[in-house]
Amino acid sequence: MIGKLTRHLQVSQEQISSNLTLKEQLPSQNKPNRVPAQTLNPQQDYFVKFESAEDKAQREANLEDTLSRPIIFGFSKTYVRPQVTLSGLGTEHLNKSYQFGELTNEADIEDFLAQGDRFPPDQRHKFQHLKPTQELLELSKKLSDEDFAKFADIIVNMAEFNPKTGRFNNISEDLIDKFNSMSEETLSSTLHTMSHILEQGQAHDFSPYSSPAGILDAKGQEDALLNRYDKDHHIFSRSFGMQERANLNRYANIILDNKLTDEQLLELNAHIDESDYETNVGIIDMAKTIKPYQQDSFFAMLSEVDKSNNQNVFTLVSKQLDWREHKHYLQTDSEEYVINHDALTSERERQDFYSNLLNAFDQVGLGWMNEVIEFTFDTPAKSQPAIWHELIKDLEETPEDFIRSDSIESWVNSNIDSLVHSFIEQQIKDMHKYNETLDMPFNLSGLNYVAIDKNEGDEYMSTSNVALNQ
Repeated sequence: MIGKLTRHLQVSQEQISSNLTLKEQLPSQNKPNRVPAQTLNPQQDYFVKFESAEDKAQREANLEDTLSRPIIFGFSKTYVRPQVTLSGLGTEHLNKSYQFGELTNEADIEDFLAQGDRFPPDQRHKFQHLKPTQELLELSKKLSDEDFAKFADIIVNMAEFNPKTGRFNNISEDLIDKFNSMSEETLSSTLHTMSHILEQGQAHDFSPYSSPAGILDAKGQEDALLNRYDKDHHIFSRSFGMQERANLNRYANIILDNKLTDEQLLELNAHIDESDYETNVGIIDMAKTIKPYQQDSFFAMLSEVDKSNNQNVFTLVSKQLDWREHKHYLQTDSEEYVINHDALTSERERQDFYSNLLNAFDQVGLGWMNEVIEFTFDTPAKSQPAIWHELIKDLEETPEDFIRSDSIESWVNSNIDSLVHSFIEQQIKDMHKYNETLDMPFNLSGLNYVAIDKNEGDEYMSTSNVALNQ
């Protein structure tokens, strides 16, 4: 393709030399002293542009600014054809320079374009969204056709929402650099794992849980008296396919943060490969969040857990990152509904939660933990960190209370109601506090928490009933 382009440029140079001077070609001296860019013929596979040195500098600055902007959907630019710039117009020397993304060498550009031809037609467009760089060229030549196809699927799905900035980021270039530093075995395993995680996210059902009876209007929409959104609740985190990609991005950040050695990463990949979506959400976030000194305990627990059990410790953990688990219904005395949309459990809170889980594993083992989970799995997600905090504190302070075979059931019967009560009380306080900020507050007397049966879709009133009348 570059050869064809060079021949075309030679013809262009001859035509320019045989014509009038550039100044004579312009009908008015007030017009800028340059030839307009050539109109692109759809049948051509190259693009020729005539510009001055100032134009080129401005164009490159504009391009760099565009590429540095956070994006929302996919990538902000496609790279289909290399650009060739002609300079020295009106002189004896017509110079040609090539640019395709960051590539400026003609041979590298040809090599890069050849990599795109390795894809089937239905996937080739994904490669065209990637900025041509030396690093990407180097990586693409390392990969087999199968891994190259996985890479293209993965890399164009790496947009993530950053709640700290309120913007969408793309970490694809950082990942390409990281992939280039991996061994062949680790790279192939990682691409397989990321492809598996992406497919799980795309196949997972993120449908909301059934709403309580009486909240739906004639159109089937929730007609709540009041909706409160936590200040750290970000609706964009659930939009534009962000939920489908969230677990993929968590895994990518494990790689970028150098959390694990190659051996640990290969072990993690093997466990992810045999686990379902919810289990993998818990596995990946715990691996991402825990401290380095906790990794031995984490991998030991990971090896023992029964991943076929849909109520294992990692599916319990996954609730902290499920938006549906943080949407709470409350009802007034007049049977009108209000909804509190909590943010996800913070990273600091999850760090403490995971520390307590790993402490329990080290002290009393997974069997003991599974018994606790059996009694507490259906409690609200935001109450679970508090439950495990109190449980581990009591275990350390009064270990003699946990000797009997029924000690866990006894502890649950004595403590769960008060812990869930505290969670419900906070929900009601949040709603009253928000209501008071409104210009025309609603009457929210006698708020009761409505717990949803997420398996059957039927609602029931919480036994830990709290009413705060204001």
